[in-house]
Amino acid sequence: MIPLADTQPVRPFTPVTMCMVAVCVAVFVFMGGMSDVGIDRFIDRFALVPRRVEAQWADLVEFGPTWRGVWELAQPFFSSMFLHGGLAHLLGNMLFLWVFGRSVETRIGSVGFALLLAVAGGAAGFVHTLEMLDAGVDSGFVRTFVPFADPARVPTLGASGAIGGVLGAHFLLFPRSRIVTFVPPLFLFPVPSVVFLAIWFFLESLGAMASSHASEVAHWAHVGGFAAGMLCAVAAMTIAPRRVIGPDA
Repeated sequence: MIPLADTQPVRPFTPVTMCMVAVCVAVFVFMGGMSDVGIDRFIDRFALVPRRVEAQWADLVEFGPTWRGVWELAQPFFSSMFLHGGLAHLLGNMLFLWVFGRSVETRIGSVGFALLLAVAGGAAGFVHTLEMLDAGVDSGFVRTFVPFADPARVPTLGASGAIGGVLGAHFLLFPRSRIVTFVPPLFLFPVPSVVFLAIWFFLESLGAMASSHASEVAHWAHVGGFAAGMLCAVAAMTIAPRRVIGPDA
């Protein structure tokens, strides 16, 4: 199912959603002008590598925290959100962000939406890191293509964890909304938001439990982001109920 539009009214100007889309596209175009070696170095510098996170955390524990050490530990959890591995990866993420993000940003405000993206993206990266470290060298997928590789050393990139948070927030904030959905090859019809997102979450959870660390898709990051987004929506409804809680929430 491909979401095309949300029937929920939105503000004409949603700056955080627009900036997120613009930055992701700009980074993708910038990477397209690099050599293969340059792309590998760029991804290694800004993507999330679970095994590196483990080593950096061990250094902080052993030698004590420093501003530089804390920054180097936290930075890839957020910089990785702006990297994408291909055009389909980018377009899919940006479509979901555009369809669902503008409604959520309209409801909770641009500052709240920026915080939601940061919290959900960070939580998604954290859950994925724990899962990959737990995987050790037991990844059948990675071993298929890179013999004896450690899956925790594979760079992780993409905004889908943060966008999962947007979907989680939308699930609670707009249960009566409908998503205009395209089902290839010919079907186009409105689907209740709760149904669309429940199916999405079920499939991601199923993929996470069934993958046994063997999938190239970070299903656990999506699940973690979705859960974090729901918590952010609850926090927003608690802090500013008159603004955030609509008649359909």
